[in-house]
Amino acid sequence: MFFTIVAIVAAIMITIIIVIIVTITVAIIMSVLFGITVAIMMSIINAKAKTGYVDVDAASRMGGAG
Repeated sequence: MFFTIVAIVAAIMITIIIVIIVTITVAIIMSVLFGITVAIMMSIINAKAKTGYVDVDAASRMGGAG
């Protein structure tokens, strides 16, 4: 009886440790993915802003030429 209790407690502790490790791993992966996503979004926004400025310059030049 004593050994079965010890085995059950050990199994529960191992399960809790595995859950904690998995949770930490998932949190790290999610934060990395979130950082990559933010970096991609920022680069897209910067690229759009640059093309927008280029379009404005082209339009003003065409207006000046016209």
